[in-house]
Amino acid sequence: MNRCRLGHALESAAAVMLLGLMLLFPQQVVQGAQEGLRCCAEQLIPALFPFLIVCQMVVDCPAAGVLGQGFLPYLRLLGISSPSAGTALLMGLLGGFAPAGRCVARLRQQNLIQDEQAQALLVACAGSGPGFVVNSVGMLMLGSPVIGWVLVACQTAASLICGFAAARFLRLPISRRASCPPAAPDGKEKSGLAGTILQSAQAMLAICGTVVLFRCLYQTAAPVFRLDERISVLGAMLLEVTSGCLEASRLPGNTAIYGCCAALSLLSGSVFLQLRTLLPESVSLNPLFVTRLLHLPVSLGMLHLALRLMPDLAAQAVLPVGPVLLLSTRARPDAALALFALCCLVAYRLQKAGAGRCQRGTV
Repeated sequence: MNRCRLGHALESAAAVMLLGLMLLFPQQVVQGAQEGLRCCAEQLIPALFPFLIVCQMVVDCPAAGVLGQGFLPYLRLLGISSPSAGTALLMGLLGGFAPAGRCVARLRQQNLIQDEQAQALLVACAGSGPGFVVNSVGMLMLGSPVIGWVLVACQTAASLICGFAAARFLRLPISRRASCPPAAPDGKEKSGLAGTILQSAQAMLAICGTVVLFRCLYQTAAPVFRLDERISVLGAMLLEVTSGCLEASRLPGNTAIYGCCAALSLLSGSVFLQLRTLLPESVSLNPLFVTRLLHLPVSLGMLHLALRLMPDLAAQAVLPVGPVLLLSTRARPDAALALFALCCLVAYRLQKAGAGRCQRGTV
């Protein structure tokens, strides 16, 4: 009871603080909202919304287990027996935390995994996608796509290790199967392509709202961040992944590479809030939060080992002197590939439905 009252008190204090910031710094809030909406319109929605639809269609596909066959031994270590969980893990590692959260939520809603299994699976696959790490962080911020791929490898390996640690902490046996009632019985959901688009649109709206809010917070706190370089980097890391990587990329020498790796490991408050909007209430984010404390040193240690084994790797980094401009056109190839995959899946479903009608007509 005291914990519940404390939570309500903290929420009330945060709401009053946000209201005060909006009244004291209206110009910064408006600027942050404009930047957040521009980011959603030019980057997030074109690249992420089609991918969210495709991920759910892939997870719902009868052949979903085939795509995740390579992850079955690892899933057994997590105590997960559903073949579709391998596909969700693959979608998360390829697309980042948003597709990961959407796929894990979908598996939980379909009663294919339990809450504890969903938490362990989320730890293993929630992170920044290779497209963002290689293109934005590696090539645009650090000047080397090779460093971006090294960061992807370090982040992926650390996530898989943390997923195994979370499963052991949650004490998931290998043979355990989901048998509890579905986590989200809130009314009757639409099925088929229409339901998929509707649920993905709702998830995209929640993500965009979170991005706008944290961009407003970042712009409001920007004057405080500029007081000290360490405060600037740490504050940006805790608020947003992109802003954290941008601030870290301006650090001198190899510190910039380590700083970007740390920003990717911490995930930021924005990512945690976005995942909260995507997942059912019964799936807790506490294991993800706790294992990030392990993820940070593991990823930094792997990065340090990679830089020691490849001493010429750090020399490839061309650190920017001035502000870094992240081009919105970077999202267009990703969006085109996602749209192409979506068209292929729609065509497959239409062909399958047509074949089914023909068979019923001949009977």
